[in-house]
Amino acid sequence: MFCFLLVGCGGETDETTKSINDEIRSAVNARAVSTVTLQYNTSGVPTVNIPSINVSSDGTSFTASGKVTVKDNYGDTYSGRFDAEGTISGDNVKVTDFDLETPKKVR
Repeated sequence: MFCFLLVGCGGETDETTKSINDEIRSAVNARAVSTVTLQYNTSGVPTVNIPSINVSSDGTSFTASGKVTVKDNYGDTYSGRFDAEGTISGDNVKVTDFDLETPKKVR
């Protein structure tokens, strides 16, 4: 009943949070793929895993971290961690900083 009252009063729902997290995940994924594709000689589309997304208490910024994995033209697999920061304005999510460690060969 308490949850119902929150929704009825215009409180933020889990669905809103999921929607923002999905937008953040999509923006960070796009930045990771484009960064790796432009900086390294890749074969195929990189795989991105984003296990951590944190939205600021005022809902205007976020941080995210994860790992990107890619194969080179010789079939060797490389993986590197990344950290991303960005801003949120309504439904608009923008990645403002993306820091990728040099991918290392996976053995």
